[in-house]
Amino acid sequence: MNQCKHCALPCPKDTEFCCPGCSQAYSLIHSSGLDLFYQRRSIQKNIDNPKAQDVPFFEQINNYIQHKENHLEIYLFIEGMHCAACGWVIEQVLQKQDYVTYARLNLTEKRLKVCFKETSNAQQIIKHIYTLGYKAQPYNAELMKIENETQSKQLLKALAIAGFGMMNVMLLSVALWSGAEQDTTTASLMRWFSALIALPTVAYSGLPFFRSAFNALKAKHLNMDVPISIAIILTPLYSLYLTIAESSAETYFDSAVALLFFLLIGRYLDTRMRQNVKQNSLRLLKLQNSFAKVKTATGYKMVNTQDLVKGDIILVTKGERVAADSILLDDIAELDNSLFTGESLPIAPKKGDELIGGALNIGGSFEAKVTTAVSEGLLQKMSELVNEASEAKNKLSRLSDRVAQYYAPVVHLLALITFVFWYAAADIHVALVAAVAVLIVTCPCALALSVPATQIAFTASLLRKAILLKNAQALENLHKIDAIVWDKTGTITQGRLKLISKISQKDLKVLASVAQHSDHPYAKALTFAYKKELHTAKHVKEHTGLGVQGQVEGLKVRIGRPDFCETTARKQKQLYARIDDKVLSLEFEDEIRPEASKAFKALNEYEHYLFSGDSKQAVERFNYLPFTEIKAELYPQEKLAELEKLKKTKTVAYVGDGINDAPSLANADVSISLSSGHDISQQSADIILQNNDLRSINYLLVQAKKARSVMLQNIGISLSYNLTAIPLAMAHIMSPIWAAVAMSVSSLIVMANALRVNKGA
Repeated sequence: MNQCKHCALPCPKDTEFCCPGCSQAYSLIHSSGLDLFYQRRSIQKNIDNPKAQDVPFFEQINNYIQHKENHLEIYLFIEGMHCAACGWVIEQVLQKQDYVTYARLNLTEKRLKVCFKETSNAQQIIKHIYTLGYKAQPYNAELMKIENETQSKQLLKALAIAGFGMMNVMLLSVALWSGAEQDTTTASLMRWFSALIALPTVAYSGLPFFRSAFNALKAKHLNMDVPISIAIILTPLYSLYLTIAESSAETYFDSAVALLFFLLIGRYLDTRMRQNVKQNSLRLLKLQNSFAKVKTATGYKMVNTQDLVKGDIILVTKGERVAADSILLDDIAELDNSLFTGESLPIAPKKGDELIGGALNIGGSFEAKVTTAVSEGLLQKMSELVNEASEAKNKLSRLSDRVAQYYAPVVHLLALITFVFWYAAADIHVALVAAVAVLIVTCPCALALSVPATQIAFTASLLRKAILLKNAQALENLHKIDAIVWDKTGTITQGRLKLISKISQKDLKVLASVAQHSDHPYAKALTFAYKKELHTAKHVKEHTGLGVQGQVEGLKVRIGRPDFCETTARKQKQLYARIDDKVLSLEFEDEIRPEASKAFKALNEYEHYLFSGDSKQAVERFNYLPFTEIKAELYPQEKLAELEKLKKTKTVAYVGDGINDAPSLANADVSISLSSGHDISQQSADIILQNNDLRSINYLLVQAKKARSVMLQNIGISLSYNLTAIPLAMAHIMSPIWAAVAMSVSSLIVMANALRVNKGA
């Protein structure tokens, strides 16, 4: 029976393709000059046959197109991909089309971004994807989340079964080692029991390695899973042969299952780390209102925010976020804009001022005129910045892949040389035992564990200090850091206003008694400043954008803007109060963290930069700290631009806590957030300081350098072990059982060395 030229599945005689879909896919690839695809791919047995023109959402496709300034773009979730070659051929086919200006597929998230010229092109793009044998639908992170969870569960299940099998086989092996093998019948029975446990365990738990090795061989190249798979398969099969033959020679069921268990631990940890791709863009977009109140001739109606268009007039009530970038139509409003600027103080825009979509209304209701569609607003742009930065990080090649390129062929060659030599010098039994010993002793278990084991120990040492390492990739950069960029509000400071004006306790008590009835940040600071019991305030009334008034012990009290308090003073960032005829000037500042000075002193070997969205006046008071440069009034895009400039000459760590820091956190070489920071900043960060202690940053950097050193030591240990053990195995001095022991010992040494990172914490 012939094989299909596209999918390699069986097809009838005298035909080249199993179905019309494969025929169309082959024609498209061939006509595009991309026949290299068939050399690069690794097809799995369960590959889906393509169904021509089977596209489910043609009618709705326009709803998912984003209109940019010079082009259109769409994000798609691609199903049916099995390897990098799949992504390569999709990108190449689409980029060959005249109407496609850009096509990039994120293999980790299976998200395809396509930029094109006209709306009608979208259907053609979908058709090409389906013709190639893949399925596409509008990108939804939940789809990727479900797939990742399924993969993790399968791997964890394989690990659990391998662990269960290892414990039981080891019990039987201990009995044999303890003298049970002297009784032939008992020894034979225990070996059969070992086989009944080990063979199904290996068959199921070894699937992740077997699939990877199969795909590599299909693609005509070798990876580290090929020698692993051969050793895992040959060892129990050879042991089964000895059991059937009732040979008195050693069996190796325990070695095979133990080897598989330890390898699965490393594979599971690696998979979890790879799946820790940040979904920050979706979290950012969740901050947008789902609906907005749009003004009509008869009142207001609820409209999906995605349907807002330029010119719509929207009503924003207290506690809501501004639905889209717009212009204020009312005389005054009061907004919390810290989402974008990091500025801890509220702003009071006036009629005609621009409002940013996502800003929180902390005052009364107001109307605004939409100037930009939600899909093109600042919040959307921040989402895209985080996405792009995250993707750039995921493109880094892994060291193990480069090692595997040379490691696997050498292992196979050595095993083959050993087999041929001993087959000629002795017999097939000696040749097979020696070759299996080489495969086992050279199995890269220690090498595979050298980095993950150190990462585990490093992570544990950080957890003891309440530091959470989210991204293992950060460890590769932490030891190279030579500059630290700091955000101000909520990072160096506590993000909480503090009254610094010197006023009498009597006046403070009166003001706090009125202020306690308001949720305004200034009012909270006043209330917090007076620790004792307050008076009862009467006739309290809050005036949006102006201030609050009331009566306390017969005194008329006003707190707010200068005109509201009937004074002509005009000092920036200052609040006023009037108690009857007495006018008080109230100044506030964002309180600096008490440990900040000690933290900077400990980090004296690094250069420090302050990038803040706050005003110049607010950041100038930090000149006493050892900053090389201070920049104020930066929006998220400007922070990112400054960070990019710095990264050209330095390896940079970014420390921030706000949503406005998310793009910079995602793009820095290493990103650090505080647990007191916003959820988005924590999701974008590589590291979270759960203890909110800036002094932990120095501990983090010191431990990172130590962990890096231990990693290199472990790699050296594993390579030295191989250079010593391989000649012994090839010389038939080391049997498979001792090869397994040596392999296990090397892994234990690597693990013990890795634990030094944690013990030194």
